[in-house]
Amino acid sequence: MIVDYFRFRIPTSKKFVSENLPGVHEAVRTLLLLSLLTYGGCRISSPGPELGGEEPGDIVRISFLEVGQGDATLLSCPDKEHFTLIDAGEANSRYPGAEFLFARALQQRVPEKSTIELAINTHPHQDHLYGYFELLKKHQRGQLKIFRYLDNGGNDPSSLLEEKIRGSLDFLKIRYLNGATKSYWRFAPCPSVSDLYIDVLYPEARLAQALDCPNNLNDCSLVIAIRRGTFTLAIMGDTTLRWEQAVLKDKLSPEAFHLIKNVDVLRLGHHGSVSTSEALLRHSNPEAVVLSTGAPQKGTTSLYRFPESEVIERIRQYGERERWPEGEKIAACFLDQGRAAWEERGAPANLWSTARDGSIELLLSSSGYHLRGTR
Repeated sequence: MIVDYFRFRIPTSKKFVSENLPGVHEAVRTLLLLSLLTYGGCRISSPGPELGGEEPGDIVRISFLEVGQGDATLLSCPDKEHFTLIDAGEANSRYPGAEFLFARALQQRVPEKSTIELAINTHPHQDHLYGYFELLKKHQRGQLKIFRYLDNGGNDPSSLLEEKIRGSLDFLKIRYLNGATKSYWRFAPCPSVSDLYIDVLYPEARLAQALDCPNNLNDCSLVIAIRRGTFTLAIMGDTTLRWEQAVLKDKLSPEAFHLIKNVDVLRLGHHGSVSTSEALLRHSNPEAVVLSTGAPQKGTTSLYRFPESEVIERIRQYGERERWPEGEKIAACFLDQGRAAWEERGAPANLWSTARDGSIELLLSSSGYHLRGTR
């Protein structure tokens, strides 16, 4: 059976039109007006109809969680019973309040006794995996269940946190999947949504060799695409300019090349640091970008200088070419005579940041998507 999918878009003229459904413009304009009345306080960066009140039964919610410095992305199925978690945030010792932020964000979205069908760690850095220790405790206490755990098979010699997690999985009866055993994984995370897939890539052989995998922890990250119909969200892990050049210029991985081509939403690599080249923006051609990082001058955000001013500037220039409207400024870091300094940089409205916007919700239906911040 062939299924045709359509997607609503908001061109820069602000007219709300459908690409594939002529004759419905008035109805769609009405939907937009109602949406604006309902969510007057939210920034809109969506080619889909805004969703208010009770969510329709087919909505998949993808939450870029505010966890301070770090990453955590939760996919919630329409039945609110099946969940996928990609990365799990940082520790309090490195970013004050990080563990509380992660626990609160998850508690608000995942009911007690629920099952996380798939837990993914993109790579073994502490700001992407620390929250999994608390989730394993909850699993052991019967407060929450984890069914499968997937990582990239690497270890961080400075902490061995990933090794500690793997060592407990068999005892806790959690199935372990080593992402490095093959370059391509596909999961169908929601039983009630037949056209939703999660594609996970580990670097293919030539790319892995060029990136020095598994030793180069950031660039050996699992790169993820969440797809529904014609929609694609790309999650870049902590990949950097080195990964981007190897894939886009040297073309060492056809799978990765096509995975990140012409996406709708791009979750920036490495928290907006040493990543997101002009070549990547042209190739992925996103309609919105999401930055996951902590507050400026706090904890490891200042230590690692996330995000970099030049990355924000590249996104601003891309937004100008795409005629994105101007948005709120964003704090970014640059080097001043060898020392880190912070500044407020102009940014387009289609750039979202967990440090500024709080947890960011992507509501995905069969007909479109909508992004909104929680503050």
